[in-house]
Amino acid sequence: MLDLLGDDTFLQQKATLESEFCRAIEQIGARSAVRDVRCRGLLAAIQLADRPAPSWQTMFDAGLHAFSREDTVIVAPPFVSTCERLDQAFAKLAALLPD
Repeated sequence: MLDLLGDDTFLQQKATLESEFCRAIEQIGARSAVRDVRCRGLLAAIQLADRPAPSWQTMFDAGLHAFSREDTVIVAPPFVSTCERLDQAFAKLAALLPD
């Protein structure tokens, strides 16, 4: 993995992935049930308004690799994800979050 951090192609793909990831997080943040979103690279937190986040088990059962604590969902996909996989993951996450 450390070898990849010196690979220009990998770094460009990672930058594209980060951009798409934050765009998708911002779209989820536009929902009325979301109080706040924070995104940095491939790490994001989605804070829900006045309701608990889906449980880790619920998200795992839906095929997501995300964590939750109280009213916040924490998302951190692997560097080797693709934009298509991110789209699939965010569609699943959006289905679990209230409108």
